[in-house]
Amino acid sequence: MRVLVYTRRRVKAFYHRLAEETFKVSQIIYFSDDKYCEENYIMAGFSKKVSKEIEKHYLTDEDYINIKIRCRFLRSKSEEASRRMINTMWQTLDELIDRTQADIGFGLVIDSYVLDIYQRVLKSKGKNYYSVVPTAINNCSRITNRGEMIRIRETTDQEVDATLKMITQKSYKPWYVKDGAAHIKKNLLPYYVKDNLKLLVFSVFRIIENNRYGFYYGSHFLKEPMMICNKISNCSPYIYFYYSWESRIKNSADKKLVYFPLQFYPECSTDYWNEEIYFTNYYRILFDQVKQLRGSELLLLIKEHPIALGYRDTDVYKTLLQHENVLLVPHDVSSTQLIELSDCVITGGTSTAIESYVKGKLVLTNGRIVYDDGTIFENITEEIMEKKALKEFVLNKIEKHESNDPKKLIKYLLECAIPFNFNPLVDPVEKGKEIKEMGMSISKLLENM
Repeated sequence: MRVLVYTRRRVKAFYHRLAEETFKVSQIIYFSDDKYCEENYIMAGFSKKVSKEIEKHYLTDEDYINIKIRCRFLRSKSEEASRRMINTMWQTLDELIDRTQADIGFGLVIDSYVLDIYQRVLKSKGKNYYSVVPTAINNCSRITNRGEMIRIRETTDQEVDATLKMITQKSYKPWYVKDGAAHIKKNLLPYYVKDNLKLLVFSVFRIIENNRYGFYYGSHFLKEPMMICNKISNCSPYIYFYYSWESRIKNSADKKLVYFPLQFYPECSTDYWNEEIYFTNYYRILFDQVKQLRGSELLLLIKEHPIALGYRDTDVYKTLLQHENVLLVPHDVSSTQLIELSDCVITGGTSTAIESYVKGKLVLTNGRIVYDDGTIFENITEEIMEKKALKEFVLNKIEKHESNDPKKLIKYLLECAIPFNFNPLVDPVEKGKEIKEMGMSISKLLENM
């Protein structure tokens, strides 16, 4: 079997080690859109190719729209430019798969038009693309094709009960969630200096490498860029947080509390994890929802993601605070505490949805999220948003909410779980034993799929 593995510079060593442990009796070929990362560099000559009109149209109009809207890099391009890039990337990856005679694709979770198209080309040839992502349950990860959940095993009532007991403890949090208190009042100026130097270096390398269509470099220079501290104002996020938040809540006893946990966006891949394309572009949805929920009936508790401090543009905070019923809670406040205080949690698919649900809270998700088998969460729909009926919907759901079925959710998550924590940023030498065990688990799983 021939395995074609996609990597990037920062995680190259990890994915090489994982691929070698997973596909031991296979021929492994690596490629990347990051120059000097792999021998198979797919952006070579891409600029010349994209300037030519490729006559063959590989996708439907709906497919083109889907690929463009889900990729923040393509969203910054014109309709014509994005179509040319999609056609050229399809042709490039089609030729690579044929040349390498790949039987299966493996690599990072889909987060750009490059990987989106790679999975689609493989599928058009009757082949699969697989990646691994962590879950909100510690020591559990999952294998996925496009971010979706895939049931891979049976579970028991005892396992469900033990897992539910673990994640409902007050001290519990997923391994990848850092403690907000550890980041309080840290000096963010070094991040500003480092990231602006990085932007300077990247801009030079984009020219030298003639790689203005590459996702990694290109996504740093957008109106909606990667999480970077590129503005001096980003170094002072704390001035926007309301430190007397508990008093504000006590004085709002007549209001319903709605909790919005801010996502680590756009670094997270959730634009690819929602079946409904309407709910891509996180900020568009967030700002619209906050606007629709303004008024005296609700108090909106919004908390920054601890890791996003200094990276999120403070204009986001300013936009949110235009509404009097928004309470921007300090980042070091426990999310668990806010969940317990809230009458409702609105999220686009974060681990907070799971934590809130198992604690009996009303969880409203933006469309159907990956953690939902279609029968678990209450969904905010495109129709509700377009009719400007969100406030009525939220108040009605709060009034009628009685209870959840946490065991059903945990059972579904465990049925899709592989027993290890997945972190591609670890040192592959230091964590060699763990990666070997990961590889064995993934290999055994793929044999039965």
